[in-house]
Amino acid sequence: MREWLKNWWPVAKVLLALAVLFFIGRRFARDLRSPELWHRSFDAGWMVCSGLLYVLALFCSALLWHRLLRGFNQQPTFVTTLRAYYLGQLGKYVPGKAISLVMRATLEAGPHVRVGLAGLTAFYEVLTTMAAGALLAALLFFVLLPDTGAAFDWEALWGLFRLDAPAAAVLDRTIFVLFALVLYGIIGPFTWPAVINRLAQRFAKPFRDKNAPPLPRFRLRFLGEGMALAACGWLLLGASLWAMLQAVLSSPPDLTLQTWGLATGFMAVSYVAGFLFLFVPSGLGVREFFLALFLVDPLAGRPRSSILLAVLLLRVVWTTAELVVALAVYFLPRSAQSETPSATSATSQ
Repeated sequence: MREWLKNWWPVAKVLLALAVLFFIGRRFARDLRSPELWHRSFDAGWMVCSGLLYVLALFCSALLWHRLLRGFNQQPTFVTTLRAYYLGQLGKYVPGKAISLVMRATLEAGPHVRVGLAGLTAFYEVLTTMAAGALLAALLFFVLLPDTGAAFDWEALWGLFRLDAPAAAVLDRTIFVLFALVLYGIIGPFTWPAVINRLAQRFAKPFRDKNAPPLPRFRLRFLGEGMALAACGWLLLGASLWAMLQAVLSSPPDLTLQTWGLATGFMAVSYVAGFLFLFVPSGLGVREFFLALFLVDPLAGRPRSSILLAVLLLRVVWTTAELVVALAVYFLPRSAQSETPSATSATSQ
């Protein structure tokens, strides 16, 4: 049975990803048939601004990873970390998302950085970033969204996890906050030092020599610093989303603390939800589904077709920005690789 699952699980992941993309894509295609969408002009300046803000947001995550490595007494150069991080981002477009971590660890490893610790800290950085996004979104929703007084609808909350689109009337503050907290509950505990240290010891045990030194331990200060840096990144992603709305919508929202905060919260829960669909490359389709669901407001001049166009263009701009930056950092110098146990032997990690 185990051998059967091992052989067919890659195929199942691809089929699941295709199924999600088909059902979401079919609905998107229907909503985007409005002919007036394709006869409007887009503001290229705001689109470039959106891409730059996205690159800056990724910089916060790269800085977090670099700080984690330094905290474990590794000695990467910051240039090497940037190169490994931005190039590794391209791996997230492979189903399963693990290729991204492998790429990052391999590119970062060298005479002063153990490949095992590079991979472990990269994994922790991703978890911390996602957990920070969900927790920040819950806080922003609680503070910025009004309480409609509507009766709580458990079916509407459950529908979000089934990728069903509930009526806008039932999406009040309580549902938004609980949705974000559930996302945090799925990811957040894995960032707690007591949990991540135990998991690291268990998974590394089969690959370690009996006389290998003990694994370094994650500390509470790593989590606190990581949450702060990740929160800065999420705020930049919220600003990137707002910039894209400026580029596409005929009546875009003004930049206020409330619109910035809500854009950050909507982006965070949409991104984290897409991340949890592990078999979908880069959350493709899932992130756009939630963004469209949360941002549509016809009374405020944000019809569904225009919002869908904005979030799809956001995906295009972000992907283009990743490719441009990856091409740029590819030519940056990297630390020399050496055939040392610290860089090449998995048994010493």
